[in-house]
Amino acid sequence: MRKSDKHRKIMRRRIIATVSFLFVITLVLGVVIFGAVQGYKYFFPNGFQLVPELETASAGESSTEEEETEPEETGETEADNEPARSSEDMASEYESVMNEEVSTSRVVDIENLLAGMTLEQKVAQLFFVTPEAVTGFGQVTEAGSVTQTALGERTPGGIIYFDKNLLNKDQTKALLTGTQKYAMEASGIPILLGVDEEGGAVARIAKNGDFGIENTDSMEKIGKSGDTDNARKAGEHIGEYLSDLGFNVDFAPVADVQMEDGSSAIGDRSFGSDAGLVSSMAISLSDGLKENGIIPCMKHFPGFGRADENTDFAYVKLGTELSSLESKDLIPYADAINNGTNMIMAGNMSFPAISGDDRPACMSSTIITDVLRKKMGYNGVVITDALSAEAVVSKYSSGEAAVAVIKAGGDMLLMPQDYNEAFQAIMDAVSDETISEDRIDESVRRILTVKLKTAAAKDMGEIPPAEVHETVSDDAEE
Repeated sequence: MRKSDKHRKIMRRRIIATVSFLFVITLVLGVVIFGAVQGYKYFFPNGFQLVPELETASAGESSTEEEETEPEETGETEADNEPARSSEDMASEYESVMNEEVSTSRVVDIENLLAGMTLEQKVAQLFFVTPEAVTGFGQVTEAGSVTQTALGERTPGGIIYFDKNLLNKDQTKALLTGTQKYAMEASGIPILLGVDEEGGAVARIAKNGDFGIENTDSMEKIGKSGDTDNARKAGEHIGEYLSDLGFNVDFAPVADVQMEDGSSAIGDRSFGSDAGLVSSMAISLSDGLKENGIIPCMKHFPGFGRADENTDFAYVKLGTELSSLESKDLIPYADAINNGTNMIMAGNMSFPAISGDDRPACMSSTIITDVLRKKMGYNGVVITDALSAEAVVSKYSSGEAAVAVIKAGGDMLLMPQDYNEAFQAIMDAVSDETISEDRIDESVRRILTVKLKTAAAKDMGEIPPAEVHETVSDDAEE
């Protein structure tokens, strides 16, 4: 072998050895660096800080060692990381959030409440019924053991009261205070206590002389004054005495726009035939109610002003198209939504030119979901008009009506003719997947949100020291 060949072989071996050595070193360094990175992530998941950021309980107070180990702020509060609080604890906070936006912590409260509810409890929240429907008695004027037992078995989202339930101030305060107390004991969630107190012709309380309360003028007369301050004062007056008695919902104001010729069945319950006037008056009256912790309920969407018959006594079908409603009837509702209204009542009139069939507005997904929710941007509670009305019972059973309302996008069922049948129909609809439980949750969230944003828990005191019991009457519930 020549010397030059031997030299080249030696140089080749050295190069191979050097490259191999560098490869091994690189591999080892890669493993070490990878391990260091993983160790860093393991021991310092939130990043390494030379001086940890400490939180103090108050100005000038040093943090405890326990606080130093808390994770960085991520949008959750300390309470968010704790087990779900009891419904009693959550309910005690309701009054403090009256008229406030629902904060992140309040949303957590709602989700905690929802997660702890059975399907039966959720479905019960969808109902706004009479005290007679709750107890099975013909007339209820006091809240006693029967009310307590009934609410313990099933607590509806709300109870509506009529003339026969409301006799005088002391009796009404005892009735409502006791009912709210039993509802809180049963579920930890305040119950909505409502009444039709529009003022003028429809006033369950002010028209009863035993209350000694001055009634307001009719809405028509207030509208003719042209002064929205008169509507606000009417709302403040009504709100003040309703709140004092223990109510938290008023099924008012009427937002229907009267026909020019005055032929509407709504009559003097409407502020007038000018949509802009009706809108400003309705909002002003609503503001007066809200100042006193009363939830106003705008009615009767999408507008009852064109009807010449009352849906309580007849099936009413209107040929109005959506464009016509948008130019007039929907204006008060659009303005109310911009003003932050939390509850709207859907009427029992039929609008086949809009919905494509003869079903009442409250059962139409086109009217409730497509128009009110999607097109008009309303996210609050939609409650039906009375489902015991002739316009409903002449064509639907209580169960059929209840399921149709929820499928259409409604949230609360006012006075079904048969409460138990309607309740069971929704339970069955969830069971057979006609309605999903997520859909039920959607409505319950809205209902709980309204309760969190109002003074729904303001009257949870003790029942006045008097014997309380239901008054049994042979009179059938009307």
